[in-house]
Amino acid sequence: MLSCFTALAAFALVAGAQALTLTSPQNGATVPLLSEKQKAFMRMTREERAPFFDDAQPKKEREVRSYRSEPKPVRLAWEGTGPFEVTVAKRGAAETWFRAAVASNRVDVWNLEVGQAYEWTVRAGDACAKGTFVTEDVAPRLIRVPGVPNMRDLGGRVAGGRRVRQGLVYRSSGLNNNAKGIYYTYDEIKQLEADGKLAGMGPLGAKYSAKLKAGKALDKRYLRLKKPRPSEPGTARLTEEWREYMCKTLGIKTDIDLRSARRVRRSVRTSSS
Repeated sequence: MLSCFTALAAFALVAGAQALTLTSPQNGATVPLLSEKQKAFMRMTREERAPFFDDAQPKKEREVRSYRSEPKPVRLAWEGTGPFEVTVAKRGAAETWFRAAVASNRVDVWNLEVGQAYEWTVRAGDACAKGTFVTEDVAPRLIRVPGVPNMRDLGGRVAGGRRVRQGLVYRSSGLNNNAKGIYYTYDEIKQLEADGKLAGMGPLGAKYSAKLKAGKALDKRYLRLKKPRPSEPGTARLTEEWREYMCKTLGIKTDIDLRSARRVRRSVRTSSS
């Protein structure tokens, strides 16, 4: 069995007629985990972000949703004849972070830590090639878990000259599907105004109330005043495959997540390290 070799830029290893050449990322390259739109949004002040979460500005809300709450994957690519085994590990660590058997000449790796150096290896029979890359040092560390939006690591930021440790505390939306949001109809909004309740139903209710009092019409196509959501059990968003991934890769143990008025989602760290 031949051992892996690393070159400074493009690297290849020939075993008989077989060759492996790693093509992307370049050896030692810095790779982004956030899109340019995501990074621009993160640079905004709290005041600049506020309109994106205002129910009275649905266009802004749709715009920020288009940025997505998932990270960019790191796409690893190479040339050669498969099948292949691909592994990724933190530089100098014995533990493998990612392992996959693939037939194609590329693979996407998700949920890497920010500001971290990694080594990656591709094997095909006796041929083996090895490279390195560094993830961009830009927080937050977003986490991709299909079915569970807006998940991120609370670590990764630098405070007082030291980086907050990653992989200890995560936050996300609920692990279950909540009851579907329902909007008040035009007739219901007019009745709320007649009952003297509309103005006290948040900024959007106050806006609608002011318009009705001034004799202005409401656009029935874009009524965004939501009814309260009932607190009830919801169906799980996580598949068994991703529940296992969260436990093994992220170190998170999740409960069944049945929701009632007094029980909510909880995520429990399985180890203290």
